[in-house]
Amino acid sequence: MSPKHVPLDVYKTNLTDMLEYLQQLGLGSDQIILITPPALDEQAWLKHCQEMGSSINRLNEVTGQYAKACWDVATERKVTCVDLWTAMQKEKDWQRYLDDGLHLSKEGSQFLAQYLVPLAQEGTNHLPIIFPLSEDVDPYKPEEALLNRNPTKDD
Repeated sequence: MSPKHVPLDVYKTNLTDMLEYLQQLGLGSDQIILITPPALDEQAWLKHCQEMGSSINRLNEVTGQYAKACWDVATERKVTCVDLWTAMQKEKDWQRYLDDGLHLSKEGSQFLAQYLVPLAQEGTNHLPIIFPLSEDVDPYKPEEALLNRNPTKDD
């Protein structure tokens, strides 16, 4: 077992406490997104652990229990949850989404982004644009676009 191990019941309590804290600060349930842990490629993680001089300290089945706990807390607290653990394993060759069997690779981050970006857009599309778009900023003189901005009536 990893020295970083958090028992499942403590994990659920910690998630609930964090959500309560964010909501006490004024964030609405529609402003919070939980993400389950990603799936674990046990073969790749075992290889990584052996290279580090240790034995395997995680199992995908157990990771699935934590993913379910995350989903359950999100459901109880009425917040959105991206079930990354399940979504990854529905993909062919899902192991490519992990660098070492545990941590997301670049491709894994892009996979997660395909779920997060629409949620972020949906949650923010009603907000005004207060900074210029990147294509409207001269990279050699960004202060002109950022500091001398004249707000329009749409702002």
